Amino acid sequence: MGQLVAGVVTVTSVDGRQVARTKAGGKVGYTVSDLRPGTYMLIVTAPGFRPEAVRVTVNGSGAVRNFVVAGDAQSAATLYGTVSGPGGQALPGATVTVNDGNGQLVEEAVSCTDGHY
Repeated sequence: MGQLVAGVVTVTSVDGRQVARTKAGGKVGYTVSDLRPGTYMLIVTAPGFRPEAVRVTVNGSGAVRNFVVAGDAQSAATLYGTVSGPGGQALPGATVTVNDGNGQLVEEAVSCTDGHY
């Protein structure tokens, strides 16, 4: 068994809305409670490691999902910008997701109060 690392597990609905978020690491890994039966996307992020994502179906009796994260490659670029609505107003709290050419999650950020990420 590998070593537990500190990170964050984000749970989203299949349409991308955040449902839950919890810290991971320590001696017990992570626990997400009070999820209704359904299909979710779990995304784990940890400093110094590439994010990992997996689809999980909860059937009412719980589910167990362990993650194996790999060391982070050197960053080739930095992306930044502003998220704005149809009227041009800044959108705080918007999740910006970067996927690679295979559709795999590479990075995720949340816009600040002024819409910047």
